[in-house]
Amino acid sequence: MKSFFPICFALIMRTVILGQSPVLWGLTSMGGSHGAGTLFSYNTLSCNFNVEHEFGNGMDGQSPRGSLIKANDGLLYGMTAYGGTSGSGQLYDGDGNLFSFDPITGTYTDLHDFGSNRQRDGAIPYGSLLQASDGLLYGLTLSSWTNGSYGSGVGVLFSYNIATGVFTVLQVVGSSPNGNLIQANNGLLYGMAEGGGFNGGNGTIFCYNPLTGNFRNLHDFGGSGDGALPAGSLLQASTGLLYGMTCGMPSPNQGEGVIFSYNPDSNAYQVLHYFDNGFTGGWPMGSFIQVNDTFLCALTSRGKTVNIAGLGDGTIIKFNLFTNDVMVLHDFESGSDGNEPYGDPVLARNGLIYGNTIEGGTAGGIIFSYNFLTGNEAVVADFDNSTGNAPFGNLLELIDTFAVNDSLNFTLAPNPSTGNFSTRIPDNETSITAKIYNSNGEKVWEQTLNETQNSINLINQAPGCYYVRLQTATSAATERLVIIK
Repeated sequence: MKSFFPICFALIMRTVILGQSPVLWGLTSMGGSHGAGTLFSYNTLSCNFNVEHEFGNGMDGQSPRGSLIKANDGLLYGMTAYGGTSGSGQLYDGDGNLFSFDPITGTYTDLHDFGSNRQRDGAIPYGSLLQASDGLLYGLTLSSWTNGSYGSGVGVLFSYNIATGVFTVLQVVGSSPNGNLIQANNGLLYGMAEGGGFNGGNGTIFCYNPLTGNFRNLHDFGGSGDGALPAGSLLQASTGLLYGMTCGMPSPNQGEGVIFSYNPDSNAYQVLHYFDNGFTGGWPMGSFIQVNDTFLCALTSRGKTVNIAGLGDGTIIKFNLFTNDVMVLHDFESGSDGNEPYGDPVLARNGLIYGNTIEGGTAGGIIFSYNFLTGNEAVVADFDNSTGNAPFGNLLELIDTFAVNDSLNFTLAPNPSTGNFSTRIPDNETSITAKIYNSNGEKVWEQTLNETQNSINLINQAPGCYYVRLQTATSAATERLVIIK
């Protein structure tokens, strides 16, 4: 496991006061020891970045382009676009795989190799998985295998049963479905394909009924005044409507994409905003998230400030659900700030927005934060090739073992203290590992506790905020300790 301490913004105290320690998990498509990407975690409290898995070793999957999800069994699931047993082991050869990762034990497991069944299988998944209400994982691939023939750009919709390990191709889906599926309030799965349709192959919106197996095409992009080439996914907002974006306009029109809504009850489709690169950004390669009852938030990979190529380096935007107004919250400026943000932003429990860029920084992308209250954007981690680069997907927030007030109850007294204090643990607990960290995430003390009442001496530590972490085999908790002199 590789670790480094990237730049950290000053939010440690606020995070602890709220009792939250979000850890962000993600994937890079390149870099690492094998050049095929990494699976990483970033602790927003300790600012510690860890490489948890390096893709591309032997017949492992390579180059994940989507995101991780956490399923109801506690494991993380994702896909790689290349590699796997259908390839030769060479870089970017093979059709990818579906894998799981245990964030507690660090165990990585290859669950399905795309292209291994040349009679009926998917190939090259660029998106992410969805766990639907029936417990199954659903996903999309860009291409497919049918009766021994490879269908480039003809994708499939599939399911994977995490209990039985059964992989099933359910439906052939248009051309190049590279986003994610969502499950709407009506129980149907909705998605988009970047190509295909009856308006010049500019993409489609479709739905799938997991109960009946019924598949329907709902909208063909590319008509007059419409957008084209949707690269992300849909979001069902609190209004009940589905919202999405395209990254282009149909030829011969010149444009940077649109924001649209789709009503799943009436099938009404409406273009709400035209991106213009120079004012609100353009070429959005991800999806919306909802931050409150009024606003959605998203990333664009181009604009607002035009760079040397005349394209701009990307923006963070918010969209008003009631006025359709778009406001730029941050304008990326390349270099150390990063450029070309891909995927979706994530609103963490500490109140900050986090996201990735695939360019800029040291070697190919950064993790950034954005504070809605202050309007400040900050680089919190900088990919350096050994830790991966080019993260195309979203970040996934988990509450890590550094979380405050977890399932193990204990007390600290006095608190604040001058450095001498005691901790009281439940009578039925023994062999508890105790670790204490300073505000930089550095461990300053560790010991195994076997008594109900334990005295601890940190008199030589500097005044400030510390975090006392107690952990057993089945439970853990963290409490804040303040040392004053």
